[in-house]
Amino acid sequence: MTGLSENLAAVKSTFDVRLLMLAAFASGVVVTVVIGFWRHRSNRRPNNEQGLRCPECQYDLRASPTCCPECGSLIVIRTRYLAALAADLRGNQPDPSSEDLDQATLHRFHETDSPTEADLLERQLRSRGLMCKIARVRGHGIDSFGDPREVFEIWVAKDDVDSATEYLCQARGIEVNMMPDVVAGRRKIVCL
Repeated sequence: MTGLSENLAAVKSTFDVRLLMLAAFASGVVVTVVIGFWRHRSNRRPNNEQGLRCPECQYDLRASPTCCPECGSLIVIRTRYLAALAADLRGNQPDPSSEDLDQATLHRFHETDSPTEADLLERQLRSRGLMCKIARVRGHGIDSFGDPREVFEIWVAKDDVDSATEYLCQARGIEVNMMPDVVAGRRKIVCL
């Protein structure tokens, strides 16, 4: 029996049990973090093939990712929309001044709670020579911090509404001929 106890003492002195437990715990943490990151990444991508569903009726949108054939909602994938707003700024166009605009010549064109979207849309419209301005207003309800919700309204000169609508539809990936149905309430625009 002395040979066995000597072997155990040698193993304990060579490999500290605490070090083995720490290595096992660390490898478990690494595996858990990798799996959690992979799951989070796959869940937040709306345009992955197996998970694109209409938020209104849950219809599978793999065959028609821009319009739900079940309920008629127009689907806008937010990441693509914001990428389209950020890309392709026309720098060679004159930047019209919004100081010349008064309330009588303006049309409330678009509303968003995203300051990034409002800024990018204003830049895009101005780079196309369209007169516009942003108004920051109090929205309905409160945000996640308990503060009054802010809404950014994009106002466009009445003469520029059609051109602005055409650009907004292009950036969202929506056909312009669908907009009368949206305005009339027969279709809904839904962001994913």
